[in-house]
Amino acid sequence: WALTDTIPELTAGHKPKVYCFENMQENAPGQALAAKALAMRFPGLLEFVQSDVDFESMPVAIPGCVGGYTIGKLKEQGLVVRSFDWRLDYMHTLVEAERVIEDCKSTGTKVLIIVAPPQHLPRALITVISVVLRSYPDLLVFAQPGLELLWSGQSAQSQVPSGLGKAARGWQFVAVTLAVQLLSLIHI
Repeated sequence: WALTDTIPELTAGHKPKVYCFENMQENAPGQALAAKALAMRFPGLLEFVQSDVDFESMPVAIPGCVGGYTIGKLKEQGLVVRSFDWRLDYMHTLVEAERVIEDCKSTGTKVLIIVAPPQHLPRALITVISVVLRSYPDLLVFAQPGLELLWSGQSAQSQVPSGLGKAARGWQFVAVTLAVQLLSLIHI
């Protein structure tokens, strides 16, 4: 398991699952394009699964997250997506990882490919690996970054301190994201 592992050639016997981590609306199109690239590389061999979280009904809203948005972007790319109907009071990376690994284990899936925006991928992969080691060590996990955004474009991070705003440009976003990721590693 590493961010640089190459996804092996797959055969019909593998039927890996692909899961895109929920993220801010600004990041979902890049994830959907990366998922579409996987579908083109492995035609007919992948099962796309996705959370269908009703963010609007959560007691604490996550700004920039709208229920069904990521699923919509995946479907716009022509992908068939099986959704998880989650009724949650909160949403974070660990909850997603636990639910996806639980689904892989219950269906006998042996390969999982996770897709996340580049700034979230290290955290998502570390979290998934921690869940896999505890609950389903036979699962092989590969990571695929969502397509990067243009430096002149916008991205977002739900954990950026509120004084800095939810969206930033270029190097400002990279610096804040790196700081947030480093702080999250300290608390693992």
